[in-house]
Order: sequence, then C-alpha cells, then structure tokens
Amino acid sequence: MSGVSLGDELGTIAEALNAVGRLVESRASVDPEAASHAGMLSLVAERLRLVRRVVKGNIGPEALVASHNHRSSVAPGEDNDVVLPIRAKRSADSTRRRRTR
Repeated sequence: MSGVSLGDELGTIAEALNAVGRLVESRASVDPEAASHAGMLSLVAERLRLVRRVVKGNIGPEALVASHNHRSSVAPGEDNDVVLPIRAKRSADSTRRRRTR
C-alpha cells in the first residue's frame, strides 16, 4: 500500500517558504517593508520545520506548545483536529537515574 509522507510535505513547504523569503530579503534595499516580510516568512518556515520534526518523532509535541495551539484536553474538537498529548516533564534527577540503571 502506498502513502503520503507528512514530514516530506512539511519539509517541501518550508523549503519553498525559505526560497520566497530569500527573494523578498533581496529586495530589502529598495523596499523597506521587505525585511519585515522576510522575517515573517522565516518564522513560518521555522515553525513548519518544528512541526515536521514532531511528525517524524524526532522531538516531542511539547516543543510546539504556544498560546495559539494549546488545548486543555486531547479529545478532538468539533473540527476533528488532531491533538497530540503532551508528556509531563521529567526532572533532571529522574532522567539521570533512568540512564544509570
């Protein structure tokens, strides 16, 4: 059975945003707003990279937590959103103990 790689899709979108950001940034000398626009594009590209790392399992979803996406429940809402559970943070001591066992 074939499938669709969300990680690859997110990576491709982030690369396209970076390319557009470089084009916009190159116009900064003639367009004063271009630097601001390039910064916004860079922020979006970096957030997409972070989402890609979560999708691929390289980092936990807690790296994405922000005021605009935090949910108090992992149950999907009316929009059938995918809500990833956030693991409780472990203390440095408990992590160290687990490694030495």
